[in-house]
Amino acid sequence: MGVRGARRGRGRLARRAAGCPHVLLVVCPGATGLRLETEAALAALGGVRALSPADADVLLVVGEPSAELRRAAEVTWSQLPGPRVRGVVAGPGRAEDVLRRLVPLLGSAEQEADAADRDDTAVPGPEGDPPGGLPMADRAEDRDGLTLDVLRVALGPVLPHWPAGLVVDTRLQGDVVQSATARVLRARAARGPSYWAPGPDASPDLRRGRCAASHLDALARLLSVTGWAGAASGAVALRDRLLAGEAHERVRADFRPWRRRVEGSRLLRWCTRDLGVLLPADARRLGVGGPAARAAPPHDVSARLRQWLVETDAVLGGAPPPDGGPRGEPAAAPSSALLGAAVELLPGRELAEARTVLASFDPDPDEPGAAPSVAAGAS
Repeated sequence: MGVRGARRGRGRLARRAAGCPHVLLVVCPGATGLRLETEAALAALGGVRALSPADADVLLVVGEPSAELRRAAEVTWSQLPGPRVRGVVAGPGRAEDVLRRLVPLLGSAEQEADAADRDDTAVPGPEGDPPGGLPMADRAEDRDGLTLDVLRVALGPVLPHWPAGLVVDTRLQGDVVQSATARVLRARAARGPSYWAPGPDASPDLRRGRCAASHLDALARLLSVTGWAGAASGAVALRDRLLAGEAHERVRADFRPWRRRVEGSRLLRWCTRDLGVLLPADARRLGVGGPAARAAPPHDVSARLRQWLVETDAVLGGAPPPDGGPRGEPAAAPSSALLGAAVELLPGRELAEARTVLASFDPDPDEPGAAPSVAAGAS
């Protein structure tokens, strides 16, 4: 095609990106409110959430990153193809202005030149690792007695539909998790109360609205991970209406047909049933509360999903949040137990299943004290 033709092609890509930017978010722990504001601003401007660095035109850091999260953002930035721009939403009320400033830059001459000067060389990993960041593989027998490579792969902290600042370090054989260790990156500033659990001093209406919105946010994440983008978008729209202050009964009127659609999906039941089973005795042992502990038999991902639907309907109808918060009693830091339960259930699962299991517990890294290091291995 030649250099001139390649540059013309990049120019067309830049103009297309500026018309519908694909934005990859790097969300910091403690920045849930900013993340919600940024998602709303992105939708209003006609942009979409990117699914990977290769799919992204814009890298947007939401909140104030710690040094470790800043390093992860730099590695991700190096993986974005050109044209590319990046920015930071550091405080409330800034997301729309930041996006309006960044998006037109995608079509600039500087970005076309940057894209022309870049190549496709691999990103160097930490010192001692080969290019790409993957360490050398070990070898071990898998569950079928075959000898396969064992790779150490980190999930997060920059991953779509993923809890902010969470890193799950896994050992994989093929695409099957052999062991997992989870940790939450430290926030740069001290964490306050979780956005989703405003506390007993908040009005009952606010607490109900935040609880229902939290469940819808969790449902959107789980539905996205399972691949049902349309239903996930419906959950986000209902969530945003609640957070904008719309009357709960009006939202409930539209929530109910959406709920019937989700509950009636045979494909969704097929891909979530018998997955991530947490029996009541194990829930008590691990200290799990909230909807995850109340889920009905068979206590799997599909049961936890249905419990969110049931409790969202009840809260929108005027019932108080069962525990004063969406994940359990806020004073008990329930997300630590939820993360521990999820990690215990990951070994033996394929990678896509592992992401679904984790999403079905929806630990909230914003909670004070929700930064454990937990581990589990295949038996």
